[in-house]
Amino acid sequence: MGHHIHSSQQGFSLLETLLVVAIIGIVAAVGVMSFTAWMDNTKSRSAITTLRTSLNLARLEAINRGGKVRFCTSADGTGCGGALSEGWLVYYDADEDAALGPAENIIFTEAMKVENTELSMKDNGGNDITDVGFNHRGYSSQPATFLSK
Repeated sequence: MGHHIHSSQQGFSLLETLLVVAIIGIVAAVGVMSFTAWMDNTKSRSAITTLRTSLNLARLEAINRGGKVRFCTSADGTGCGGALSEGWLVYYDADEDAALGPAENIIFTEAMKVENTELSMKDNGGNDITDVGFNHRGYSSQPATFLSK
């Protein structure tokens, strides 16, 4: 009795390998896109949380200091002006002129470096505003709505 040895093909064909590589590429691309969207969403939530914390700080400082505390947009962290998306600061407005003067101290500053997050501050009429004051009871000097995109 003789033994017959059959040789069988080992490994994967080129077509099978290309198909697996293509599937891995598609799954990786979808994963990267989902991860990027998740990161953007996380950064946006972080920016909104920081804004909320800063407004609460301004309010509490106004109560502690008997008013005269203001929250304003700040592009450079040293003066008021610019867009809310660039940053903001909280300061004690000693002379109550609604402007940050050289003798007035900054309590807190935040420089935003978050891409794809647009923050804005509007009055009741929907107009952009750049600052809000807080009185000794912690109430704001004018109604303001904060929006994010």
